[in-house]
Amino acid sequence: DYYCPKRMGLLDPATKDKRVAFFLPWMGKSLAGTTDTPQKIVSIDEEPVPKLDDIDYILDELKDYVEVTPTRGEVKAAWAGIRPLVSPVGADPSDTASIVRSHYIFMDPQSKLVTVTGGKWTTYRRMAEETVDFVVDNFSFKHAKECVTRKIGLIGSHGYDEHLNVKLQKLFKCDYDVAEHLARSYGDRAFNVLLIDYGKQYERLHPKHPFLLAEVKWACREEMAETPEDFFLRRIRLGFIDAVAAYDSLPVVCSIMAKELKWTVTKEQENLKKARKKMEAMGYGLIRDSGVRNDQTFIIESFKESGYLGKQQANELLNKLGSDQRIEKDHISLMEFIDYVHRETGGK
Repeated sequence: DYYCPKRMGLLDPATKDKRVAFFLPWMGKSLAGTTDTPQKIVSIDEEPVPKLDDIDYILDELKDYVEVTPTRGEVKAAWAGIRPLVSPVGADPSDTASIVRSHYIFMDPQSKLVTVTGGKWTTYRRMAEETVDFVVDNFSFKHAKECVTRKIGLIGSHGYDEHLNVKLQKLFKCDYDVAEHLARSYGDRAFNVLLIDYGKQYERLHPKHPFLLAEVKWACREEMAETPEDFFLRRIRLGFIDAVAAYDSLPVVCSIMAKELKWTVTKEQENLKKARKKMEAMGYGLIRDSGVRNDQTFIIESFKESGYLGKQQANELLNKLGSDQRIEKDHISLMEFIDYVHRETGGK
């Protein structure tokens, strides 16, 4: 949460191996990336899954930019995708670092089919504008006007102002972090979201996050959410910022969606199973299997009695953590121990 100011990020476009490294603030958390690894696609249905090596690479790359070293235990979610890159003629397709990241628009001379390929999420609007401009320029569109999508406000922007969160909190008596989230996520539609459960206690989806159960109903009724993945990844984004919280919230979300969308019991169980598999691919499996969070809790518990450990106790703790390093000091504090482990393991 503390690696990025709310309105400022960090980007290095030329790391030592010519990749891009970044810390970006998003939804109260920090996004860190990125790696590029050639992927052999076996099946279109195959779900790309991040590897621990990728996470460790990102953490190792970013530790030089911040005073407090980021650790694997702070990773709440991790995901991977298959990215279409346009490779220049004659280029080595395995050298992904040298391939241009921008999109490419072309037309087949025989069929006249126009194709846009490459690109990325953050340039979707520009890709669409340039593709339509390309079509207009190459075909007979006499009355085409200049693109206006850059100036069109998003749904919810018309009644939005910087004090909307305060208005929501006062009117609906909801928690401040909930009001802040709803104002930023829904704009003036936040009033409608809160009206769904008006008069009841606003129940959170997960105690660590500001999302409400009412948002599940809203997503089904107004945003065409059809599956739990739709809701967690393409509506509220919780799967991207805390895979464990999303996984733990799946049963209640499936139950609400089943009522809203009139699922059968069989379909509800099928969707729950598919969603759990998806959350595994969003880092839940890595976080659970790596045991890093348990290690952190174990370390703190070991120091709880006095805040210090003797040399023998400290080395026994290192053994339990799977380290062959040895501490020579007679006594060591919790902070010294954590700094030692981070230094000896490269922040892992």
